[in-house]
Amino acid sequence: MSQCTFIAADVPLEEIRDRYTRALSLREAVRAGVMSGRAARRAGAGADEPGVVISCVLRPGEDPADNFSLLEFPFARRYCGMDYAVSIEMGFTKTNGPGDMTPEKAERIADYVREVLTRTDAVELWTVWLSGYDPPRIKERRVSLRDFNGADVEEIYSSSCWPADDIINLYGGERPTYHRLRVERRAV
Repeated sequence: MSQCTFIAADVPLEEIRDRYTRALSLREAVRAGVMSGRAARRAGAGADEPGVVISCVLRPGEDPADNFSLLEFPFARRYCGMDYAVSIEMGFTKTNGPGDMTPEKAERIADYVREVLTRTDAVELWTVWLSGYDPPRIKERRVSLRDFNGADVEEIYSSSCWPADDIINLYGGERPTYHRLRVERRAV
């Protein structure tokens, strides 16, 4: 299926929506000038079906530090012992589709985690594979709030659930590796 990175906590988490990207119906996309009526007719979707076209208001090559979303992730209990979670979704850019995690975005996400830690003792960041496989291996790391920074966010976000150096998967196993980073308010 696909890889997902999410933030989990035992307190409700606020969603943050990317303000540069909109999901439009074909009719809305034609009205906004994002696509031609002819292209919309050939698209094979209903004119008012929501979320068919992604529109990005950024200029080509532009990818600001707040071009990401933190969206409700209702499946946290499948992966961890916390009830609330938001998935980290990179915003789109005009030239490259979804943008990349940058140090600036990672620091903004780290700020979000720090704010959550004012209301709870621990927050977990997970990278998981969204599908049913044999029980995964879990690589865990703990860090105190004092030592936590954007580089930790970049590391967990870029972790692979199918690492190339995994000897079991090299020889036909199908067992993903999940990555867990536990950030604790008190010293670890």
